[in-house]
Amino acid sequence: MYGGVDVKTRDTLASITLDKVINDVIKEALSEYKTVLEKAKQEAYSTLELNAQEAGKRAAEIAEDGRRRRESLKQRIISLAEINARNKSMEVLEDGINSAIQEALKRIENIRDKKELGGVLKNLLNEAIEAIQAKEIIVQTNSRSYEVLRDIVGEVQKERGVKITIDDAPVQTICGVRVRSVDGRIVYDNTAETRVARFRQVIRRELASLFTG
Repeated sequence: MYGGVDVKTRDTLASITLDKVINDVIKEALSEYKTVLEKAKQEAYSTLELNAQEAGKRAAEIAEDGRRRRESLKQRIISLAEINARNKSMEVLEDGINSAIQEALKRIENIRDKKELGGVLKNLLNEAIEAIQAKEIIVQTNSRSYEVLRDIVGEVQKERGVKITIDDAPVQTICGVRVRSVDGRIVYDNTAETRVARFRQVIRRELASLFTG
């Protein structure tokens, strides 16, 4: 059951396509970037060790009566090394996040089968209807999906008891729908780009965990 509506098996399978693609990409990114991040961590640790040694060497050159100055110098060198290591780690992390997002969008864009695409659009449309809670809505999609959307609108209208008007103006997206209430006061963006963006923090958290794992 979805929102009180029975969804056919084929649509149920197709409906999870976008989230499944994103989750698959996250898993692959974790595997791929585990090696990259491990290398970055090792480089960071090596840098810290070398800088700590350098700090100790330079500090030892300072006269005994300058103990405070010596410790201050040592801490400044180590702190700078830690900042550089952290910045390098964040750079690798951001690269991983951006690569995962681009890969997810690329795979979603490659959904070509009309039956599968129809199932995806139907699910996204149902989600938007559930979110807006209006008896009459206007929906947009991209040029590629327009005809597929037209094919499923009648079925969704009957199932949900909602009047659906298709806006002929295409929305800029690789896949998905943008739905609004007739008065335009409520808009629900259920495009692939927005959906992937919702996973950005998930991707960040999972990749970041590799640094502390």
